[in-house]
Amino acid sequence: FIVGYGTFDEFLNRNETSKDDIKNIILNDPEFHKWFGEIETTPPDLQDYLLSEKIKFNNLVFEKEKQNPIIYFIYENNLYELNKVMIYQFIQNKKTKEFEDFDHVFDTLNYSLIVNSTCKNLINYVHSNIEEYLILTYYKLPKQKLTLPDMLALIAVCKKNIKGSQSLNIAIHSIIEKQQEKFTQIDVYVNPEVLNALLFNNKIVANWKNIYDCYAGNKNSITGDLEIFLNTEDNYKTLSKALMSDELFEDKHKELTQLLIYNLNLKEDSFRNLMKSVNRKFSAITKNRVNEERMRSLFELDMLLPSDELLRQIKTSYPNSDLWVMYFEKHFDEFIVKGMHNNLDKEDYNANKA
Repeated sequence: FIVGYGTFDEFLNRNETSKDDIKNIILNDPEFHKWFGEIETTPPDLQDYLLSEKIKFNNLVFEKEKQNPIIYFIYENNLYELNKVMIYQFIQNKKTKEFEDFDHVFDTLNYSLIVNSTCKNLINYVHSNIEEYLILTYYKLPKQKLTLPDMLALIAVCKKNIKGSQSLNIAIHSIIEKQQEKFTQIDVYVNPEVLNALLFNNKIVANWKNIYDCYAGNKNSITGDLEIFLNTEDNYKTLSKALMSDELFEDKHKELTQLLIYNLNLKEDSFRNLMKSVNRKFSAITKNRVNEERMRSLFELDMLLPSDELLRQIKTSYPNSDLWVMYFEKHFDEFIVKGMHNNLDKEDYNANKA
């Protein structure tokens, strides 16, 4: 460079070199980059130019462990893109411990690697330009293996620095979708927005404690995203294999069971599988909160106790159905022998039997 152009200032003032050409040489010329590694100090005129033109290097390769004044200047002043090439080199040059497979860690624990490094400038740069980092690096990486705290920390940075609800929502879902493994336990402090994104992207292990925590974390409501999660075949079949009472205290068990019974957005196949986890029966169902199909499912799952009130409800709510007759016959002894049939006219029963 020195032989070809003289000083950097002379290079800038060459009449035949356009402004765009100068920038292109600085950004992409291997010989120019080689000169970076040879000089011992950063020329002030080069510093001024890089700062004034807001140069952003995107493919600058430099020697590992070598203390280079220009590279340090570029790093300190954020004169580089937040892409994989640049981030990789700065972290590798400043890492405080050796990794058995640095490339694998970089690819699968990228954000964790950054925030746990000694690269304070890089950390601050990433956080204040989080969308650039996500687009140029994070989204281009393989599936990630972040811990829940690290993923929540990344989302918190997004919530602080990304403007616009749509852009933020895309970022949250993209970060969660990028996660390779499901989280085995959901912390109670996870906010509803993140909870629902985890559910929508199916990134939670299906167990009853997690289901209840998602319900409680959404202000005691079963959200549309939780319904989607429960309607997913792998999830409801997994949940059907475990007793709800083994994972939840009695009051939570009862509360969640009733909410599932009254939720008509659950597919019947999902509902029937979920109810396999419920070891309780009901003598009353709130009127007008279930349809005939749901009531029939409860009957066929043997979850309805003999009850004069329930018999009346089934008979009056579904007058053209045979459901009340089947319910009566199933509990014939209780209704006839014990006299629990005040609301059943014998002629009605005989007529329906006929």
